Amino acid sequence: MVKSAAPGSSDARSGAPTARPTGNPASAVYGTVLAGSLIAVEGSRDDVDVKRLVIVVVATQCVYWLAHVYAELVGRRIGTRQRPFRGEIRELLRDDWPLVAASFGPLIAIVLTRAGGADADTAVRVGLWVNAVVLAGWAVFAGRRAKLHLAELVLYVAVSFAFGVALVLLKVLLH
Repeated sequence: MVKSAAPGSSDARSGAPTARPTGNPASAVYGTVLAGSLIAVEGSRDDVDVKRLVIVVVATQCVYWLAHVYAELVGRRIGTRQRPFRGEIRELLRDDWPLVAASFGPLIAIVLTRAGGADADTAVRVGLWVNAVVLAGWAVFAGRRAKLHLAELVLYVAVSFAFGVALVLLKVLLH
């Protein structure tokens, strides 16, 4: 899949302009969905431990990040029949880091809510709602960039927010 080039981005080996942006928005969206799923499942436990939840989510996101980078490197090697260069590996690690960073907003909301005196279950629900809003935010950003008409944008955001709400419902159903 060809992605539009970010201004100033270049090939790690040759310095030539590339079609790969600095940072992968798809990784951030995927990371947001993954974080919400993990928070819903881990947060459905009867004895939710916020510290454990944060560790599980961040550790799992890191595993997925590294697995995604590894799969991309293997796929490129199969396609090009060449070894990846260190610069290429660094670029992939950097570009796909948003997969992990996407969990930070909902997790910070959970930690702050819990630190503010709310019970762990309430903190998890707050984190899941933050996650739903972030998904809607990605839809607003993407829809505006695509110059969607207002009706299309509203529908796009509603569907994305509904995906986030489904993760809230998953937590409720599991609990």
